[in-house]
Formats: sequence, structure tokens, C-alpha cells
Amino acid sequence: MKRKVMSLDEVEHAYIANEQDYQSRKAFFLKNRNIYPYSSFGDAKESVEELTRDFEEKKSFGWGLSWPEVNGILDDIGFQSDEAQSYIKEYGESIEEMLQFEQTNLLHVPKRPNGETFTYMGSFTGYYFQVFGVDTVYLFYDQELSKAVICFVYT
Repeated sequence: MKRKVMSLDEVEHAYIANEQDYQSRKAFFLKNRNIYPYSSFGDAKESVEELTRDFEEKKSFGWGLSWPEVNGILDDIGFQSDEAQSYIKEYGESIEEMLQFEQTNLLHVPKRPNGETFTYMGSFTGYYFQVFGVDTVYLFYDQELSKAVICFVYT
């Protein structure tokens, strides 16, 4: 598969759009005490007013809300979300199997020198925060090493 290489102008535009969208989403959160729960699909919102109008329009068209599980930000903590529990039940997975992260599209998970995977802490949807945000951010931690690692998933 041939990858399209972005020009310097396209990269600069993406960085500017990400920052603009992030600032608008931050203002929306501070005003409403909830995140803006939709992706911008590459279309940066320039203000909290634009996000509010878009949010109200989507509600009027019957768009359902799928708020993240914890405090309006985290989708999951330690595979305890409804979605993770449903997956475990449907596919007969165990927590031990889930902790190996073989069912995800993570290419690499952080491991200790003895080969054990760091403790999975939680995940959240990245594109709730930026127009060109990652799909999912996973957080891992190892207490003995006092080290936290985040892994990004793009599709």
C-alpha cells in the first residue's frame, strides 16, 4: 500500500487546526462541565459557540450521546466499562487474556524486563480533544519502576 506523504503546508495546517479545535473544546468543557462528545472529522471548530450550535443541531436530529464512562473523559478503567464487560462476555475472554492486549490493534504494549505487561490503567477517545486526535489513548503503569506509558492507536 502506498502512503500519501503530507506536505509541510498540510502538516502545519493540521497542527493549527488541532490547537484551535482543542481550545474550543476546552472552552466548551469549562462552560458545560462535559466534553463535546463528537469527532470533528477533520473540520476544526473555531469557537465554543460553534461547538454549542453543532451539539444542539445533532441533538435535534436525534444523534444519541455516548458519553465516556468516567467523569466525561475516560472510556474505561481496568476493563470495567460496559463495553469491555460486554466484549468479555460475548467472546469468552478472561481478564488475564484481556491484559495481554492481543485483541487490540496496539502493536506494542509496555513490558517489564521479565516480560510481564505493565498494569493497564485505562483508556480514552483521543478525537474528543482534537480535530486530528488519535482514536484511542491507553495508559499503563508499573509501580516498581515508577513509570507510566501511554500508547496511541490510529486507524
